[in-house]
Amino acid sequence: MPISGASVTITDTTTLRILNYAITDAKGKYSIKIVSELATLKINVKKIDYAFVSEEIANKTQQINFTLNPQVTELKEVTVVASPIRKRGDTLSYNVEAFADPTDRSIADVLAKMPGIEVKADGTVFYQGNAIQKYYIEGLDLLEGKYNLANNNLPHNAVASVQILENHQPIKLLDSLVKTEKASLNIKLKKDITTTGIAKLGAGLSPLLWEVNTTPMVFNKKRQLIFSYQTNNVGHDVSQEIKTLTIENLFEQLDNPTQKTDLLSIIPLRLPNIASNRYLDNRVNMLSANFLTRLKKDIDIRLNVSYLNDYQRQQGENTTEYFLTTENVLLNEKISNRTYTNDLQTNLTIEKNTKETYLKNSFKTQINWDRQQGNIGNNFENIEQNLANPYYLLTNQLKLVKTIGKQVFTIYSFLNYNQSPQSLTVTPGQFAEVLNSGQGYQITKQSINREIFQTNNYIEFTRGLKSFTLTSKIGFSIQHLNKESQITVNDTIKTGIFENRQENNSAKLYFQPHLSYKKEAWLVSLQFPIVYHTITISDKIFNQDQRNDAITINPNFRVRYEINPSWKVGAGLGYNNSFQNTEQILSGYLLNNYRNLQRTNYPVAQNNNYTFSTNINYADPVEAIFFNSSYLFSKIQNPFLPQNEIQANGTQVLSFKDITNRLNFHSSNSKISKYFRSLKTTLTLGLELSYQQGNQLVNNVLLKTINQNIKPNLKVSTRLTDNLSIDYQLETNFNQNRTTNSSRQSVFMFTENLKISIYPSPNQYIGFIFEHYYNDFLSEKRHNLYTDLLYRYTFSTKKIDLELVCTNLLNENKYISSSFTNFYFYQSAFHIRPRQFLASVKFNF
Repeated sequence: MPISGASVTITDTTTLRILNYAITDAKGKYSIKIVSELATLKINVKKIDYAFVSEEIANKTQQINFTLNPQVTELKEVTVVASPIRKRGDTLSYNVEAFADPTDRSIADVLAKMPGIEVKADGTVFYQGNAIQKYYIEGLDLLEGKYNLANNNLPHNAVASVQILENHQPIKLLDSLVKTEKASLNIKLKKDITTTGIAKLGAGLSPLLWEVNTTPMVFNKKRQLIFSYQTNNVGHDVSQEIKTLTIENLFEQLDNPTQKTDLLSIIPLRLPNIASNRYLDNRVNMLSANFLTRLKKDIDIRLNVSYLNDYQRQQGENTTEYFLTTENVLLNEKISNRTYTNDLQTNLTIEKNTKETYLKNSFKTQINWDRQQGNIGNNFENIEQNLANPYYLLTNQLKLVKTIGKQVFTIYSFLNYNQSPQSLTVTPGQFAEVLNSGQGYQITKQSINREIFQTNNYIEFTRGLKSFTLTSKIGFSIQHLNKESQITVNDTIKTGIFENRQENNSAKLYFQPHLSYKKEAWLVSLQFPIVYHTITISDKIFNQDQRNDAITINPNFRVRYEINPSWKVGAGLGYNNSFQNTEQILSGYLLNNYRNLQRTNYPVAQNNNYTFSTNINYADPVEAIFFNSSYLFSKIQNPFLPQNEIQANGTQVLSFKDITNRLNFHSSNSKISKYFRSLKTTLTLGLELSYQQGNQLVNNVLLKTINQNIKPNLKVSTRLTDNLSIDYQLETNFNQNRTTNSSRQSVFMFTENLKISIYPSPNQYIGFIFEHYYNDFLSEKRHNLYTDLLYRYTFSTKKIDLELVCTNLLNENKYISSSFTNFYFYQSAFHIRPRQFLASVKFNF
């Protein structure tokens, strides 16, 4: 009789490493695919109450039948230990309990310890070196890319496992047709109906401090809800909780950009490369409401609403030294900035995703009314800056995918309107030589209004033929852009070259064939987009018109080969011929900030970009070891070279010369991580390399520049005993920069973080945090050391934490950093938060 549930594995005859496996079905049948160069293999069949069978076989396509003999097995003692990582098909499951420590609270804390997964400082989740495509909770996309809200507030003890969905196609109808190499993440909860979340109330000094976070969550098969209100002045940047992170949403921005662009700015302090809670002097309120419900016929309705009100202060000093052929220019600035952010966003989505139909319509709005104030004291004078930079957005995106006959038919439509009226006031007036015949004056005001309407529409046909899939996309896009700007000197509006009034129109008609081949271990993709461009710029001030019509062809080739279930290699080759962004073209002057007056009056032209990439991945869930390495080469050719005119007072006038600018860029990124189950330790080693070569025109001198970076890194997370765990992270940076007129500049920096966790008893926790930053380019204060101390008492039956935290125990008052670019050296001293004490109570719903 057929035997179901038997485990059939194929192993290496020498090392006995598992190459692949299968479980017999109800009829006792199994099928296993193997990609291996070995001449012989070993096949093993195992099932409880039957005798174990193992045979050596030739490595060829064949059918092998087995007869299992009954055998009674006496088990004296059984200890069941859940495997930390399991793989079935393209789904990798991490057992959360295997990686969690008593100090962990959110699922983000545990994700950072899982081999193969990396959580960046901003919360972006990477798997095998690539950002995840989607973030699901029980298969539903509640947050659409803004997953920090769930990651940072979903208690890990409500989660059973974290699933990585390799080669994930989000549109179910295209699952068997359009193959992908992208991965998504899915959170599997312990209960079918889950009510969870966190609430935290904290207060402290000095000065008077507060922190409040209430984030309830409800999840079931048909409804999901996350509501959050957070406010604090302790340096916690809650704006990251509503930031879009998934790669799918970021790719959409490349085709249909809607992000706010700040055309004007005050001079900022460069943010230090340390944890933001060290320096962020804030007073923030954030409200986020996210609701998803599934109606009949698998229709999902989702509403996402967020509001951010954030006041921040920055204080510090900037030192900038420009390396010029005649003499260097040194600029010292003492800066005090204040920023006021108000941002309201809504997103209403209707989605149906089944094997027969895909429909998604998203309607988004954004109202942003920001303003900034800055005071600067430099070598010459005190300067006051005031900036207003609001932004208004309406956008709608529709996508419908249906099967018609033997082909899949797609309709897509995108509509967007946005407006950005901005103004900058600088006192006293700047650039007197250019703006006021060399006479000093009181006030400069720069105003600019940018108004954009854009649409992108296409139809797409997809058809499969055996191992091939052919997709053909035909569409058009239109962008209408109005720009108006003027400079006011005292109360006098400057005319002529000091104002802009432009109307830009760009249209594209495109045909994008895409042929892919998927068979056994091979995945091959060839894209051959053909685009007809029409671009016109009508300048109302100078009565000049530009027009450019061209056809561009941008082929892209990608191949991936699966050596075996563990090893995958890939390579890609591409060419991109595109037009420069017409938004940057202005015939008249624009005062970007108090020390940068620019005139980007170059004609519409094309950029050329040649790329080559290769990568190799290794994943062995049984041994819990993951490795990935990638290399990218990019050669960019721009038709114009930026020309920087540095003045004696450190201000600069930016323009562009009709000189071809060639840039070469090489980068490599490698990472290996391993979980040692017996030691309860995750070890990660990484190496990043980059090399960039280009040109720069400074004060009419052509500079050839070379920049090199070497960044080794290390991360260890270990549970030494039941009462002690240690987390350590080291990041280093060897940087070299060379220019034509200066000697080689080198800098060595490193950052190390050490967290020691002690558990005197099951409900008590003491944490020591040490952060060390080193920069050998500095003449003073090369070392920056920060320490924190935390004590937590947990009422386990009620899931309540009482915490006492002292941050910046040594009371460091500033962080000094330095860097250099092609033609200048930059040093920043940023005032950081003083020693502070915070007491809080926190509980899970």
